[in-house]
Amino acid sequence: MIKLTMLIHRKDGMTREQFREYYEKRHIPLAEGHTPHLVGYKRNFIVQQFAGEEQIDCITEFWFDVEGDYAELRGKLFPPEVTQMMAADEENFIDRSKSQLFLIEENASPPENLLGNRAKAG
Repeated sequence: MIKLTMLIHRKDGMTREQFREYYEKRHIPLAEGHTPHLVGYKRNFIVQQFAGEEQIDCITEFWFDVEGDYAELRGKLFPPEVTQMMAADEENFIDRSKSQLFLIEENASPPENLLGNRAKAG
């Protein structure tokens, strides 16, 4: 499994509502229909930011059901024609110069270890 996370800044002059509307209604169908091996895609829209100077508008997570090294598989996950199409569409709503992409290794605590879950069980 390869997981990527992207910190996204909306394009100048676009409201949060316009950004979200475009992302959900125009961009997501492109990604869902053209990105090979994509098995998970989650958008976390920022409601309020408490720290940091640069405003982040969305934290996007997407993952692929493949094994191996991201550098070696990148062309398989994002074929050139898909990369071009997605980048062209991103220009409509994302400030790509401020956005960042990360390769992620996820670690999650078991639910039973979390105090809030233990209180419910007791």
